Amino acid sequence: MNKIHPLYILGFFVLMVFFMVYESARTEEKISLKAQENARTQLLGKKIASLKERWKDPAKARKKIDAILAAKPFAAKVRRREKKQGLYKIRIVELDARSLDRLTGKVLNETLTLKSMKMVRNGDKNVTVDLEFVL
Repeated sequence: MNKIHPLYILGFFVLMVFFMVYESARTEEKISLKAQENARTQLLGKKIASLKERWKDPAKARKKIDAILAAKPFAAKVRRREKKQGLYKIRIVELDARSLDRLTGKVLNETLTLKSMKMVRNGDKNVTVDLEFVL
């Protein structure tokens, strides 16, 4: 009675082989999922880096702002341009409704960080706009 039957030993080894194959398949599946997640994370990182590059370049931002303000409807109405401590402050006076609509459309559709936009109504048809951009 102290002997272990050889079929028990054979059954134990067969059971262990099945268990190892099952665990190996689960591990491979986990590795595959992690690799896919890693690829998605790398792609997201590249997108974030590209967006940072587009949004955080002060020289490009200032060129874009100056290009918008150099347009014919706004060029003569710009009264003040100040750059100090990472802010670019601009005052545009006597804008009519159409020019204001064009200005806001152009400013908001660019990759610029607009800190504040203050509009003061001067009369029935004119508006003064103060813009602050983060450079």
